[in-house]
Amino acid sequence: MKKNLLSAVLILSVFSFIDRGLGFVFKIYLSRELGASAVGVYQVAVSLFLVLLSLLTSGIPLAISKFTAKYSYEKKVASERALVSAGLVIECVLSGVIIIGVILLKKPITKMLASDKSYTALLFLLPALFFSAIASAIKGNLWGHENFFIGSIGEIVEQSVRFGVCIAFFMLGFDKLAITSLSLSVGCFFSMLIVLIYYIAKGSKFSRPNGYLAPLLRSSTPITVSRAVSSVVGSITALVVPFLLMRSGLNEAEALAQYGASMGMAMPLLFLPITVVGSMSFVLVPTLSSDSARNDSDGAINKIRSSIFATVVIAGGCMPLFYSLGGAIGTFLYDNALAGSFLSSVAWILLPLSVESITSSQMNSLDLEKRAFVNYVIGAICQFVVMFACFSNFNIYILGFATGVSLTVTSVLNIFAISKKVRRKINVLPVTALAFLGAIPTSFVCGCVFDMLSPCPIVLALAIASVVSTLFYLGICFVFILPLRYKTLALKKKKVL
Repeated sequence: MKKNLLSAVLILSVFSFIDRGLGFVFKIYLSRELGASAVGVYQVAVSLFLVLLSLLTSGIPLAISKFTAKYSYEKKVASERALVSAGLVIECVLSGVIIIGVILLKKPITKMLASDKSYTALLFLLPALFFSAIASAIKGNLWGHENFFIGSIGEIVEQSVRFGVCIAFFMLGFDKLAITSLSLSVGCFFSMLIVLIYYIAKGSKFSRPNGYLAPLLRSSTPITVSRAVSSVVGSITALVVPFLLMRSGLNEAEALAQYGASMGMAMPLLFLPITVVGSMSFVLVPTLSSDSARNDSDGAINKIRSSIFATVVIAGGCMPLFYSLGGAIGTFLYDNALAGSFLSSVAWILLPLSVESITSSQMNSLDLEKRAFVNYVIGAICQFVVMFACFSNFNIYILGFATGVSLTVTSVLNIFAISKKVRRKINVLPVTALAFLGAIPTSFVCGCVFDMLSPCPIVLALAIASVVSTLFYLGICFVFILPLRYKTLALKKKKVL
């Protein structure tokens, strides 16, 4: 089982890295084609779109994944088919209601977005809701069987199609903001087509969903509400931040440009190197559910501890890269010094961001969805408290700090909740402290190497500095951090004996 888990994480990580790499390059391309102000307008539309998307693709596929893992172990094929059909019914109906609602509520939504262009962009994004809804139900079934390959292929195709559509229609002179939004819908259509064809081709069928709609809704609703609230917080942030920036003396264009540079350009970079963490989050849902079905509590606890340990180590190795090279990365990729400066200032939040991601997934697998929602809300409240505490002197660096505070609070609450659920202590403080302390000298080494290579082309300087930084951090891990893990395992075995 451990080998299957590692192989699943590896496969998903490779494909996720390719997908995020394509998305990363795509964002660079868009930022240069659209400009910071237009990116800000698009980001406002996307923030509301993500709220709507979270209603469709958060709770249902994860719940289907959990039930599928259980039914697969019990060899209930008919239940699996009915479950997927129930998911499709819920997803299609809900997506249709949302799309119609957005069209009918044009005036209030346009007023909320504070821009006609943002609403127009949102309209072009709407078909992606329907296509994603269908794909998500089928992906849930595939995840339950620990098949992450086809869904990953679909996501790569989605990114590739988006890139191709934008390049082609930009060259033909079409409106760039509209085409950027429409490209997502086109990409999601092809992604849906791939998973649907695969599901049917492998012999899977659909059946009457009677008896499975209510259980699926009960299991998925807490996750859906939590993800929806998360997206709502993102939308509120997209509206509040420009407002606070304008209250601090910027005009509307300057405020949108700063928001676009920070959240539209810099923040996405933080998600690129922690692909493995995201992969573990997906893989843990069905694997922990399988452990629960087999009553394998020791296996589940070991996966929880190991995944958190690995998450902290990975995040600690990525922080020095962004802290020391953030300014150069922002200038090189986006030709935007502000994006680089912001990236460097928020490098530290990689640690709570990673831990929050992995622990939220674990809580969903342990039937702690409601508690995870409460923890997230508490963290979000802390974020806005920090932001409005600096009402008169607000800037995007305060936004970064407030985001980090929110993630830290949520992560700590999640760990306490998981420890209480499994009735075992999950102490991440020692490894977290070592990872953070190890990042300090690594940042110094990384910065020194980059400065020494300043006469070289910036691409070469960034590459060499990154490699040296990674190798130096790995050395610290082997000397200080990994022995801590082995010591923990040794103590556990001793207690068992």
